[in-house]
Amino acid sequence: MKELQPNDVFQLLSPGWDRAIAEKRFHDAIESAAIGYLVLNERQDEVSSRASLIYLRQAVDDRLKQLGGDAAAPQPTQSECSFCRKEQPPAKLIAGADAYICGSCATLADDVLNKGK
Repeated sequence: MKELQPNDVFQLLSPGWDRAIAEKRFHDAIESAAIGYLVLNERQDEVSSRASLIYLRQAVDDRLKQLGGDAAAPQPTQSECSFCRKEQPPAKLIAGADAYICGSCATLADDVLNKGK
């Protein structure tokens, strides 16, 4: 049997995370993202382990919103990245409808999306 590579692990887990978040099964999303992070971090895949943390953060933030508040994680301002919370400057930010992304996080997202292509 072929050993799974880190990218294979991420590709196997990613659809499940998306589905769990879409179905508001935040416990499942948090649990699988945490496990994914631990496995990928152990395999020293920095890109995929960081992406797992982004999934984890999204699931936690969505769960906190569902509970009626988000006091633990304040909403980003126009001067900070919604993903890593880097402030501008030094991070230059791209604005979206409800979020801001810095160049480092955009590069990470691009790496994750283009892995295996």
